[in-house]
Amino acid sequence: MNRTQNIVFLTAIFAMLSLVACRKPNNSRTTNDPYVPVNPNGQPPVNYPGSGAASATLKSLFNDLRSTPQTLTTTAGINSTVYGTKGTRITFYPNSFKDASGNIITSGTIVIKLTEMLTPGAMIAEKATTQTTTNAMLSSGGQVKIEASKDGQPVYANKYSISFKQPTASTQPMDLYFGDRNNADSIVLWRPIDTASTGGTGTTATGTTTDSTAGGGGGGTGGGGGSTPPYYVFDSCTDFNYINCDRFMSLAGPKTNIYFVMPDTSFNNYNTIVYVVYTAINSVYRPSSYSMLSNSFDLGGSYIAPVGYNINVITLCKKTNGTYYFSEQNGLTITNAMSINVTMTEKTLDYIKTRLGEL
Repeated sequence: MNRTQNIVFLTAIFAMLSLVACRKPNNSRTTNDPYVPVNPNGQPPVNYPGSGAASATLKSLFNDLRSTPQTLTTTAGINSTVYGTKGTRITFYPNSFKDASGNIITSGTIVIKLTEMLTPGAMIAEKATTQTTTNAMLSSGGQVKIEASKDGQPVYANKYSISFKQPTASTQPMDLYFGDRNNADSIVLWRPIDTASTGGTGTTATGTTTDSTAGGGGGGTGGGGGSTPPYYVFDSCTDFNYINCDRFMSLAGPKTNIYFVMPDTSFNNYNTIVYVVYTAINSVYRPSSYSMLSNSFDLGGSYIAPVGYNINVITLCKKTNGTYYFSEQNGLTITNAMSINVTMTEKTLDYIKTRLGEL
């Protein structure tokens, strides 16, 4: 190799080394990275928490907030009705229960564990939302979680009726949704059931109905539901676990993202969670993205927030030292590219549970 060739070769090597030295760190996702960096529409990089990103403090926070399920009992093989303390009515038929092999259970005591999530505060405490698995927004008539067992073994649903108590009568149709959770600490998201799904045939309630027998147990145990409350009634529910009375909301008008800016970096996606409550439609939405650059949460690059709608913003935090923080911002009106500064205040766990119970 002559002198000229050596110079050219060394120059090329030096250029390559300079390029590597000046290159910014690789932000691509790895198997150990719980985030997916993106840069939608020129915004700063946004990091989407993966299913394993929940920290011990967030897990601990929701373990503290979750209510103890109600224990109700009924008898297999007969018509019976049980009521939740908040008025949820569940009617079982002679063929409502089946075992793990799909055999109908015709006798014996069935233990029902019921969690009612009829209000935004209850949904938040149970780490539930009114979002679908495709990120759509729902208007909720209430949610429940149902677990059934016999002699300590899980029992599965064949077909039963579930009725969601409402504060007032309504002609708004509602659909039946089942909930999905990636793991015990992830957010509950909802999927509509249909004839092709494991859940079987979906049903739609065209409006509320009243029932003068709603004040008693009717063959089961549980709280009374009032004398003549209005209900959304679904007579063919074919699954237990998370059940939702909801309606897909196709909201007209312009949409936007919303940014929720935290007071400092000690409030982050490992210990803090934000919920948006759409007051007019009983809807709860969780901003699922977090930007380390701006220390803010947002809707994940999804421009779905309807401009002009009123919202409340609830923010919860538990730090590693066991300190709880809470923020409630009410009566906000969504504007284009809205940015909300969140002010966190130290509160007791009892205060947070009480306040969520009032929402």
